[in-house]
Amino acid sequence: MSKTYLLDSDTYTFLGEENTMVLAHIRTLSPEDRGYISFATVGEWEYGYHNMLNLPLRSKIRAAGNRSIR
Repeated sequence: MSKTYLLDSDTYTFLGEENTMVLAHIRTLSPEDRGYISFATVGEWEYGYHNMLNLPLRSKIRAAGNRSIR
């Protein structure tokens, strides 16, 4: 039986940062399991990205977000 997971902002960030503990847990899930993020999580991520004044860090945040959705 497959399971559905709703990832919060912290977990989404950890995925983007390639946190070894989170990745190890993700690897234990069944291929049928599905993970989703809510509109609120997307909003928090975009808010942080668009309000970041440090341009190199801003680029790093966008890249981490892009890695998380693969």
